[in-house]
Amino acid sequence: MAFNVQCNQCWEYQSPLLEVVKDEKGNIDYAKSRVICTECGEHITTQTHFAKVSMYGIGQIKRADGSKKAFAVECPKCQKKDQPVLAGDQVACPHCGSIHSHLNKPFLMTVKEFLKNKL
Repeated sequence: MAFNVQCNQCWEYQSPLLEVVKDEKGNIDYAKSRVICTECGEHITTQTHFAKVSMYGIGQIKRADGSKKAFAVECPKCQKKDQPVLAGDQVACPHCGSIHSHLNKPFLMTVKEFLKNKL
């Protein structure tokens, strides 16, 4: 069940997301972590430490965009991480078009098969 609160900026009831901040040891710093309204995108300032821990515990956190695609790889040329595309018989970056020659052969074969079946 989602953790629902009222935003102190737009006054809408919604399920906000916790923007997790970690310290230098990799532990979650709940004092610096922010609760973000899903309606207006503003920081909700009225949330307690307990609310933030509860939101983290149920997985109600802000996640990185675009990193959940199958076979997503980082392009060495443009530094963007995304699912590659087929350029002829080569695997290429969808953003800059550079060929992904840095990938090992078994992985390339798997990605090519996946992309061919996707079309």
